[in-house]
Amino acid sequence: MDARALLETASEAYRGLKSLQAKALAAAENREDGFQHSEQAVTFAYVAPDQARLDQGRHGITAVANGREIHHYFHGPRRYSRGSYAEPRQLPGRFNPEFPLSSNASFLFDRIHERVVDAAVLSTGMLALDGTEVPCDVVSVTYEPPPAKFLAVSPLVVWLDARTRLVLRLEGEMTLQTPTHAARTTKQILTLTHLAADQPVDAATFEFTPPADAEEMPRGQGRLGGSFGFAQTAGGDRRLSHQGSHRWEGETLVEHSQWTLRGIEIVFERRFTLSEDGKEVRIAERILGPKEPIERTVAVPVA
Repeated sequence: MDARALLETASEAYRGLKSLQAKALAAAENREDGFQHSEQAVTFAYVAPDQARLDQGRHGITAVANGREIHHYFHGPRRYSRGSYAEPRQLPGRFNPEFPLSSNASFLFDRIHERVVDAAVLSTGMLALDGTEVPCDVVSVTYEPPPAKFLAVSPLVVWLDARTRLVLRLEGEMTLQTPTHAARTTKQILTLTHLAADQPVDAATFEFTPPADAEEMPRGQGRLGGSFGFAQTAGGDRRLSHQGSHRWEGETLVEHSQWTLRGIEIVFERRFTLSEDGKEVRIAERILGPKEPIERTVAVPVA
């Protein structure tokens, strides 16, 4: 079976699921400004056609869709949003080929065969899942470029269970280019450690109650569509920690980054929008430090 046929078969397998429960380890690596590596545990639950829950660790995001409303809770700033969704493809944890690495926690791959430019079978291999070695087909997939021109994504390497055709591992690199920083390339790896298909899921899984001290965001903000990373260096005068995420608010990409350097905390928020004629990316940046905030806006020609 060739690579494109494998992807079609995988897509069919996900379209036929009644439910899915999974656990995974999401890792991110960045080599700019010194090597940084972060890992977090991720859990996911799904009941067809329109209920899903994604938990991305204590520094990340919890997203819950109950068939009527979708809630996103951002653990770092302790904020949450709620809104409606028109179709199941907007469920958290669903792979989006338009932005194949916009989230390092995808679990529903019914669209994995769409927007493919090139695909090739690289090899076969074994992966550990629930304490058992599982045979896999390893496929390289190149997708059409993301519509956001300041993003670039490498070919994805996908490990498909040779028996079920479900995805057990996904890895690739995403490069973000802004005028205020050099290009930053992040390697993202998602490896499943547990997977249960078509098994009963507790209905309470899809209930969401915000923490008492959480702030509700304006309706329509906070749509999940990003990844989250946390990194820390240890000891000495060069000690620092960093946590960051990006998400979509309508057609605006929002990047949030928090740095703590020698006990001093600095927070960056950058909002990326593409002009109506598609000729420039506009970036509004707000920096919060120990004193007054700094705000600035730049436009980057892209065409």
